[in-house]
Amino acid sequence: MMKKDSPFTGKKNALKKQKIYEILQKEVQLSTQELLSAVNAELKWGLSVNELGNLLARTKQFEKIGFSEHYGRHGKRYRVCVWGLNYD
Repeated sequence: MMKKDSPFTGKKNALKKQKIYEILQKEVQLSTQELLSAVNAELKWGLSVNELGNLLARTKQFEKIGFSEHYGRHGKRYRVCVWGLNYD
């Protein structure tokens, strides 16, 4: 349920944004993939990767901290964004 003092009340996708906010308050910073797993574990319907990326990029309460490099199969490198809360 939404908190009464939430900055996201009455807006589209407010519950999803509130869950992301609560997860980032606990964990401080997470990569996009870690955040996707955490949100989908808590929400009944969950989010797609594109939905999550758009919510994070377009909401001023979240900020991109940097990148994390991972190596997949056959040594292929890929970068994942690391997200945190914007306290400004």
